[in-house]
Amino acid sequence: MNGLVAMERLDDGPIKVGSEWKETRKMFGKEASEYFEVKELQEPKKIVLYCELERNNR
Repeated sequence: MNGLVAMERLDDGPIKVGSEWKETRKMFGKEASEYFEVKELQEPKKIVLYCELERNNR
């Protein structure tokens, strides 16, 4: 993955619906983070992710 600086799991255990992580990338000289959440998982065929640029207190 180009520009990947860090990836941090925000929960524990195997990937499942509700799993979350934060990815930080360097683009155009600046770091930016995105937050991901697994919304649907049908292993090994399908994964649906939700992504947001800023973390809302959900």
